[in-house]
Amino acid sequence: MTATQQTADWIAAEYSAQELHVWIMREADILAERTAVCGAAHINETLTALCADLLPDQMIPVILSGDTTELHSVPHKPADLRPVPESGSDRLIIHRLPGLRQAAPTGYITHAATRLAGFITLNPNWDGVVCLPGARSCWALLSAGEIVSFQCFSSLQMLQSLAPNDNADWCRESFADALSDTMSRPERLAARLSEAQAGQDLGELNATQAQGRKLGALLGAELAATRAYWLGQNLALIGDPAQAAGYAAALEQQGLPVTVTDAKRMALAGLSVAYRTLTTG
Repeated sequence: MTATQQTADWIAAEYSAQELHVWIMREADILAERTAVCGAAHINETLTALCADLLPDQMIPVILSGDTTELHSVPHKPADLRPVPESGSDRLIIHRLPGLRQAAPTGYITHAATRLAGFITLNPNWDGVVCLPGARSCWALLSAGEIVSFQCFSSLQMLQSLAPNDNADWCRESFADALSDTMSRPERLAARLSEAQAGQDLGELNATQAQGRKLGALLGAELAATRAYWLGQNLALIGDPAQAAGYAAALEQQGLPVTVTDAKRMALAGLSVAYRTLTTG
């Protein structure tokens, strides 16, 4: 470390899908942003390794989202979730941020709740539905800064299971046809997925056409299931570009204006809200 290099005074961290993403912070400034793949049992040591060169000699707090240890029931304001401290080690005191759970339909969200807290902070007085694409997507109904209810789906996780080795590219035309057809008849989802795979196996569809049909069918069924959520509502997407692209295309095909926001920006904003609860009490 050079004599002029700043050290961190807190760390923001998000754990999702076995990926740990950290922002090494000096007040509101980002000194560095780093990512590593790790198992849940190795989060603490990975945190230390990612941040070691910018840590001061004294202990500093880490605000970590993505933990299932403590879950609060909805309705709930995600900005009111208070970080829970655990024993410190290696110059870090880790505060795990609770997630949210729902009884019916059964579900829970962890890092998604933090991203929603960031969205609400950056978009005060916004009411509507926010979709957070991912291996397990979440549709959350927001009102007056509160998560009223949510629904989760495994569409992209299913797609990965069906085509683990396929390129992520997908044909827009095939996607649009499958989306429209499956929204109209969601009970045909399994048949449409089988037809797409058969077409690829027989050489009637190339990989991108088959991928488009599978993705379109899965998101068509998801949009049909969430129609009561998004119909007539303000809509926003919080997601990584690759995961959000299909959802954005699906909603645009319905003629729905959608606000697309950056997932990491929302996560940091939500973690910053939680950090301020430590400093202000």
